[in-house]
Amino acid sequence: MKGDLTIKDAEYFGLLTQLVKEFEQNGMQYFIFGGGGVQIAIGSALTSGQKDFMKEPTLDAHLRRTADIDAFVNAPAEQLMPTLQELCYVLSRRHPNRPCGLQANSFTFGKAVVNYVNEPAGLKGFVNEVQRIFDTAVNSKLKKRQQGVWYCS
Repeated sequence: MKGDLTIKDAEYFGLLTQLVKEFEQNGMQYFIFGGGGVQIAIGSALTSGQKDFMKEPTLDAHLRRTADIDAFVNAPAEQLMPTLQELCYVLSRRHPNRPCGLQANSFTFGKAVVNYVNEPAGLKGFVNEVQRIFDTAVNSKLKKRQQGVWYCS
């Protein structure tokens, strides 16, 4: 999906880092894929983990804009939904002027959208590949003093 955000946009970056933090704090195995996964891979290659993505001056030239963050979360809905509700609460408190919404399979924060899948059947064409993807996913730090983000590209 074509959009107007990149990982260097504060709204997109903030949603991604907070999303990852919630998944990690709740012990949820996940990976980011699609355009967001590709942006993380490009940023990781350019920074080699030595500096924050946001401080890399050449990153913008290499990114294709996207509208969303695609995430696979290995968690049942009854565990995932309260985590996403907490995320919406946290973001709404920090940024009261940006609307936050939660629907089936998507989460919005301002202009940024997370499309999430929590069952292999939701990964069209990759139903039998989820374990292999988890086994080969790469962890990249977006900021030097932050946890990494699991992605596949």
